[in-house]
Formats: sequence, C-alpha cells, structure tokens
Amino acid sequence: MWTPAQLREVLGDDDGRWAAKLFNVTDAGTFEHGNSVLQLPADPEDPARFDRLRTALRAARLARPQPGRDDKVVTAWNGLAITALAEASVALQKPEFLDAATLCARSIVDLHVVNGRLRRASLGGRVGDSTAILEDHATLATGLLTLYQLTGDASWLGAATGVLDVALDHFVDREREAAGSTAPTTPSS
Repeated sequence: MWTPAQLREVLGDDDGRWAAKLFNVTDAGTFEHGNSVLQLPADPEDPARFDRLRTALRAARLARPQPGRDDKVVTAWNGLAITALAEASVALQKPEFLDAATLCARSIVDLHVVNGRLRRASLGGRVGDSTAILEDHATLATGLLTLYQLTGDASWLGAATGVLDVALDHFVDREREAAGSTAPTTPSS
C-alpha cells in the first residue's frame, strides 16, 4: 500500500506524481487510512518509464517490514484449488498442475479427515478441532470428483463419497426427509 507522499519519496516528485496517477494512488486512498493499493487500470503510455519505476517500487517494498503470513490450511479453499488445478492441467496441457492437485488432495484427505469426520482447517500440520462446514464438504468433494474424472483412480471417488456421506448425515434433516417434507425449515417464533 502506498500514499502519494511515499511514491514521491521513493521516486522523486515528477515520477512520484506520474506513478500516483498511473496506479490510482490518491490522497484519500483506495484502502484503509489514506493508503492505496496499486492498481493499473490502463497500460502505461511510457513502458520503459513504467518498468524503471516498478523496479524502484519493488525494491522499496522489499525493504519494508513484511506483513504477517496466514499459514492456515482451510479445507474449502483447498477444495477450490484442487478443482482449478485439475481442470487447468487439461485446459493448459500442464501435467504438473494435476500433480499439484493430487498432492493437495492427498494432504487434505490425510490430515483433515479425522475419525471419519471432515475438519475445517489446520495450521502447521496440526488439524484444528472445528468440524467442517457445508462449504468445506462441497468444495472438497467437487475437487475429489474432478480428480476421479481425470485420473480414473477409484480412491478419489471413494474419498469424495465419504465426504458427501458425512455431509448428508450432518446437514440433512432425516426426519423431515422421511416425512416427505420439501418445505424449507423456518425458525419458530
């Protein structure tokens, strides 16, 4: 994040003003506390100047204290990544993307499925106590089914079935289902 003053400090007055206009950095800011996240709504008119300034800003940014890193592993986010990587491996003819999807899926299934139940997240290789929510079940099952479709490996189908069985047991009201009700549940007053 940058302010116009910080851009001028790093780049000088002329280049700082040009960069502020180019990157949409304003005194009011586009983010918190008058800071702006750099944006590039249009290609620069002077690509050589742009490259020179971008290099200088990158060097200044690397000299700043770095923000904390969020290392948690969330099941739902990884389910989305598995699906995207697997599909991209086909679309872009990049088998290494399928390898990455497979590695990710194996890691999530091995760590986040505990005693037949899916967990929401882990940190540092230790799974948390929070049980997964519907989003976790749905996105992971989608990723696992995508792997099954691409590889034909039945273990992915089995893992997806397990995730979906747990979701059905946890999120479906069996009494309402048995009674044939399809009406949505509404809280009683």
